[in-house]
Amino acid sequence: AWEQFAVGSPLDYRPLATLYFMALQAMFGDWAPGYYAFSLLLHTFNALLVFFVARTFRISWQFAALAALFFLIHPAPVRAVRWVNDAANLLQTFFLLLSLLLAWRSLVTGGRRCYWLSLACGAAAVFSKESGLVALVLPCVLDFCLRGLRPLKRFARYAPHCLTAAFYLYLYMSIAHSPGWRSHPEVFGIGSHVPRNLAYSVGFAWLAPDPSSPLLSNFLVLLGLLSLGAVVTAFRDRKLGVFALLWLLLCALPTALFRTTGGLASTGRYVYFFLPPLLLAAASWAGRAQEALRP
Repeated sequence: AWEQFAVGSPLDYRPLATLYFMALQAMFGDWAPGYYAFSLLLHTFNALLVFFVARTFRISWQFAALAALFFLIHPAPVRAVRWVNDAANLLQTFFLLLSLLLAWRSLVTGGRRCYWLSLACGAAAVFSKESGLVALVLPCVLDFCLRGLRPLKRFARYAPHCLTAAFYLYLYMSIAHSPGWRSHPEVFGIGSHVPRNLAYSVGFAWLAPDPSSPLLSNFLVLLGLLSLGAVVTAFRDRKLGVFALLWLLLCALPTALFRTTGGLASTGRYVYFFLPPLLLAAASWAGRAQEALRP
């Protein structure tokens, strides 16, 4: 375990994901059904967490359950659940959703225990997969969206989150011997491709095409742009809409850094991470439509 945190695996620095696989190997050896069963179990837990987050967003239990069901059966991230070696996606999503629920609880009750548990889950998300850094940012974003900017001194409580992120980046860049994506600078980066890829990834979550034609790719970009507006206006409380939008953008950003877009084998796997805010917005719109049609 110490070696995984200090050095990492030969390909990536994802110590918790590697320990997860080592634990499964100790239990099941080469018996493949055991690995698949745990992937399905993690996926089911994530669907339950989507339900609880939806209820926290004041969505009725019927539409919260519908959002969880669509998360459970959505075709876009099928590879993330089906491929055993993609369990890092399941782990980071699990810890991010749990961290978000605990952060919300901490803001509502002022409990210190929920605060530290949320921080621990955020750290677990980032040590499961590098894009899990979002889990350390979202509690601060949630606080800002719900309570505003003042007083500024209250944001000092997120100093441990910043220190945890800095410590992880230090380990990832300096100590870990695994090259990870650092060995492929031609594949990803920051440039003019990021905004378009961001919209493409969001649009991809609705249709999940495989493969994608140039015409369909442009349509997905347009669908993604429309989706951003739909997310921010989905909730009666605009603060929740702004948070859902920032949640979606932050989680989809790592996918948008890749210079080329893809289908289920590439983009589809990363949809798993930012699918929850999209489904929450859809559930909220469905609830509002039901209320409008009820008379």
